[in-house]
Amino acid sequence: MSDHSHDHDEPQNPIAKVIGKIFIFAVPAALIAMLTIVGASFVNGALHQPVVATPVAPPQTTPQYNVELGKATYATCMACHGADGQGMKPAPTMSMAPSFVGSELLLHENPEVPTLILLKGIKKEGMEYMGMMAGLGAALDDQKMAAVLSYTRKNFGNKGSVITTEQVATARAKFADVSEPLGIPRADILKVVESHK
Repeated sequence: MSDHSHDHDEPQNPIAKVIGKIFIFAVPAALIAMLTIVGASFVNGALHQPVVATPVAPPQTTPQYNVELGKATYATCMACHGADGQGMKPAPTMSMAPSFVGSELLLHENPEVPTLILLKGIKKEGMEYMGMMAGLGAALDDQKMAAVLSYTRKNFGNKGSVITTEQVATARAKFADVSEPLGIPRADILKVVESHK
C-alpha cells in the first residue's frame, strides 16, 4: 500500500516530469524577462523623450555708466547748474543756468539732443540766465561726456536713460560739421538733430 501511494506522488511519464520542471523555472524567468523588457522600454522612452526647451527671455541688460566719473565730471557744471542741479542763483530772481530737474532737453528721448548741447553749447539769448552754455566737445572725451550726461539724467530726481560712450562717439562724428562758436540757438537744437538723421 505504501508502495502504491509512492507511485502516485511522482508522475509516471518522464516527459511530463521534464515539462513540470521547465514550467517551474521557465514561468518566473519569463516574468522577470518580461518585466525587464517593459521596464527598460519605459526608462529608455523616458530618457529619449524629445526635450522641449522652455524659451527663456534674454536677461535685460541695462547700460551702466561710470557713476564716479560722472560725479567728478559734474564738478565742471556745478559753477552754473549748482550742486543740486537746480541752477545757481546769485540773486533771488536770477539764475546762472537752467535747472536739470525735469529738463526736457536733458531728458529728451533722443540721446543726441543733450549730447549735441554738451558738444556745441547753447547760445546766450536774452537775460533769462546770466551764464552761457559753452560747448565742451573739446574739453571732454567721449567717456567723460557719456558719464556726466548719464549722471545728470539719473540724478536730481531724474529717471532718464543712460547715454553710452558709443552714443557720444556717434553723435560727435555726426555733428562734427556743426560750427557754432557761440553755441546753438535754443530754438534750433531739435532742428539740428533732425537735419543730421
